[in-house]
Amino acid sequence: MSPQAAFVFDSFYSFMFESVYRNMKAKSEEKKVFGIIEGIFGYYFANPDMLSEDYRQIAAKDGLRRAVSDYISGMTDKYAIHTYEKLFIPEAWQVR
Repeated sequence: MSPQAAFVFDSFYSFMFESVYRNMKAKSEEKKVFGIIEGIFGYYFANPDMLSEDYRQIAAKDGLRRAVSDYISGMTDKYAIHTYEKLFIPEAWQVR
């Protein structure tokens, strides 16, 4: 790695640890993420017919747990939150 690339890598690495991985505000939000993922997982595991045909085929081949996990792992943060809101938060409570 060139010295310039090493500098950029080291700077980015330090930033990520200070601002994301070890940031107390970000760490305090982690518990919420687990609840969102568990909620979405539980919903689709209990309602596999709500998965798209692609994921129902994965479920038939590799099992429902794999299909739901694959579906959720492909979600962006924003889409996962949107999905959770759509599934569990009454529309009247949503703030936009």
